[in-house]
Formats: sequence, structure tokens, C-alpha cells
Amino acid sequence: MLTNYKIYPNITTGVVNVDFEYTSNAALEVYDINGKLLINKKMIDTRNQVDISNLPSAMYLFKLVSERGEVVEKIVKQ
Repeated sequence: MLTNYKIYPNITTGVVNVDFEYTSNAALEVYDINGKLLINKKMIDTRNQVDISNLPSAMYLFKLVSERGEVVEKIVKQ
């Protein structure tokens, strides 16, 4: 299970911050509520930003994946 991560803000209008201590072989995947993969981004820094301003207002699933495991957070875009 992943620890030492933060995905915020939850409720957003565009940019979502992803802070994660372990970036080696880590990626962030963003899915719509139907499970369609919309964004697949390699984590290169301990602090990353994902711009979802071009996506419609909805709930999205942010899946953080690394060698240490994975975690999914729900993010609402207004």
C-alpha cells in the first residue's frame, strides 16, 4: 500500500497537484467514471501537476502506481 502521497485539491477547476515521495518507476493515471484512461503521466518529481482544465466537469479517478503499490483517489472537477 502506498503512503506519503497527497492528491489535491479535491474539488478543482483545472490543476491537480500530486505529491509523492517515491518517483522511481511511478506513474499517474487519470480515468473517467466509466473507466476510460484519459491521462497517463510518468512521475518525474516529488511534486507534479496535472492539468485537467480541458476535461468536462465530472468526477475522475486518479490512480497512483509505483513499485510500492497503488492507490486510487476520486477528484471532482467543477
